[in-house]
Amino acid sequence: MEELRDLPDESRPEERGSALALGGLGWSVSHFTTPLALGFIADRFSMAAGFYALGMFAFACAIAVGLLRRWAFAGATARAPLTPP
Repeated sequence: MEELRDLPDESRPEERGSALALGGLGWSVSHFTTPLALGFIADRFSMAAGFYALGMFAFACAIAVGLLRRWAFAGATARAPLTPP
């Protein structure tokens, strides 16, 4: 939830709506796909295997977000800071 709270601060006013919509889309998709993926793996193997698989996927996503965030905001210090209107 912290990332959604930071979206308005880290985006320009003209891009703020798109940034919040993209964050909300991610939350909506995750509520649909996580039970599907876990159920599929649990039916094929076991419930424990499903949790292990989703845990590894979540860990990989966390690592990727950390790396991609540095890359995405690498030029943020070069541009002028955002000031409230």
